[in-house]
Amino acid sequence: MFAPAHEKEYVKGINAQLVGDASRALLHFQAAAAKEPSAALMAAMILFGSNNYLAARMLEAVLRGESVFPTEMMLKYSFDATIQLQVTTATRAEVSLGALFAILALTELYQAAGDTSAAIGLLEEAEELADEPALTLSLCELYTQVGFWDGVIERAARVKTQDNVTLETVVLYSRALLAKGVADGAIMILTEALRKKSGLDTGLLLAARYWRARSYETVGKRTQARRDFERVFAEDPGFEDTAVRLAALART
Repeated sequence: MFAPAHEKEYVKGINAQLVGDASRALLHFQAAAAKEPSAALMAAMILFGSNNYLAARMLEAVLRGESVFPTEMMLKYSFDATIQLQVTTATRAEVSLGALFAILALTELYQAAGDTSAAIGLLEEAEELADEPALTLSLCELYTQVGFWDGVIERAARVKTQDNVTLETVVLYSRALLAKGVADGAIMILTEALRKKSGLDTGLLLAARYWRARSYETVGKRTQARRDFERVFAEDPGFEDTAVRLAALART
């Protein structure tokens, strides 16, 4: 009864969110956002897709405030939300409500707005401060989009395949090596990655095999390249340009 106004709004927001009333939750979280960072993050999450501009401004404010998560309010009410975030077009990751969520979500919003340089700058600053696989993957994907292969190599060189996030990072690393003329290195790391298959996304495993085939092509190992392309084609005939490359190998 004697709780401050923002705390009452925060609790109402949590309760509305728990029963699936996003519109009412948004109103309460917005009312508490100025004094409670986790309320700002929840509001931004609800705004995602409908008002990206406001969502971005709220996320930026949280990051500028350098809040510590979980906040005292989160601990008091045992509010430990986890969110499935789209880190890349191929990979999602479960992220706890906090600074990592804010960074990855804001990166996605910058990308949606076409501001790749802002997204890269945010991730570069954050990745320097935290050894977080999802941040590394997101940054390597952006580096790949702009063709900054040296950046991918620098960030991904020590990554080992443990899950979907790290597998996609390794695939991007192999592409960077191939682009820099180190095809044998790409073959080596992809062969190691393909030894682990349990629990990994089928599409990412196909990508790993496809890029190993491309690497085999580069070094003239046509038999190994054809074998990998055939396995990819058997699982997904429309994957990238696998059918075209198989046909070209058959003609030579």
